[in-house]
Amino acid sequence: MNKSSSLEERKTYKQFNCYTIGWRERVSSAYRRSRIELYVDILQAIANGRESPAKIVYAANLSYDRVIKCLNFLEEQNLVQRVENAKKKRRYSITSKGMDVIRYFTEVQSALFYKKKTFSNISVHFKS
Repeated sequence: MNKSSSLEERKTYKQFNCYTIGWRERVSSAYRRSRIELYVDILQAIANGRESPAKIVYAANLSYDRVIKCLNFLEEQNLVQRVENAKKKRRYSITSKGMDVIRYFTEVQSALFYKKKTFSNISVHFKS
């Protein structure tokens, strides 16, 4: 998109522009994540080395209260484990069960969107 694009082209580009966050594609600002996607986003953040709740907030793009509620649920399900460090600060690590959840969710999502990606490159020509 260059500076000389018309206003209408920029609106269309903004409306339909897809971007990638982590492992998932989303349509910008027209998408609301489900609860399972929130949990997987938090698991993914912890798997990528973000151990403190504050860093998880930024990585998962959620409020602090929401992250704490999700972390409590994930801890009850044995998907994450709370680790106390020397300064008695709260840190989290992912369990093997949590890694399995990330892998299964990624497999399901790639299977669901396989056809969408396959058909996007097909061009149709009509004979006149």
